[in-house]
Amino acid sequence: MLTDLELVSLSVPAQIERTLEALIAHHGVADATVGLARKHYEQRRGNVHQDEELWEIWSAGFVEWLVIECTTVSDEPSLALAAARRWLGEGAARAAHVATALAHSHRSLFEIIAMRDGRVELLDLLGGAAFAVVEPRSLVGVELGDVAELRLVGLDDDVYFAKTFVYHPKAARDDIVARAQAVLSDGGLRQDAVDSIAVLRAYVPRYRHLPPARVYKMGNKLS
Repeated sequence: MLTDLELVSLSVPAQIERTLEALIAHHGVADATVGLARKHYEQRRGNVHQDEELWEIWSAGFVEWLVIECTTVSDEPSLALAAARRWLGEGAARAAHVATALAHSHRSLFEIIAMRDGRVELLDLLGGAAFAVVEPRSLVGVELGDVAELRLVGLDDDVYFAKTFVYHPKAARDDIVARAQAVLSDGGLRQDAVDSIAVLRAYVPRYRHLPPARVYKMGNKLS
């Protein structure tokens, strides 16, 4: 059981990370069900093999998606909401609050437009909304104009990062937006658009003879 005593002494970003770790460690889903969920995840986002450079990022993204977004492994809409209800019944109100915030988090494609005063300012490339995310740490190697798939968590009147960070080539920004908007215009959900772009990101290491932005431009012509 995740207790409020474990959380209250931590910073809010650390509370989010600790709660996410608890959700992942105690999801209580059978291995066979996890395996089916992984296949579904890879069908949406591309299959990355263990010897490829994106393996750890894809695997971390999968377990986060499993407990936050996957709708086929729990009687609740998500494992995070199921855990929130359980923790609330056990008297762990803060843990339940953080888990609920994770369940309602916002995963999208963003452009980094400013970094100052302990905040990262983002533009949602799919919805157009602007966000100022609390981030006291220095994001090594991150530059203005970078494009990334991120998960944002609204908690205590502020916005924080979860653990999903998938960076895309900055030069591919316009092609990314065009392809994602095409998915949305065809009736797809935001998650569908984000995952369709992730498929192209998985192609980049396999087509090293092409400039990364070219991979996004060619899109469905690659396999």
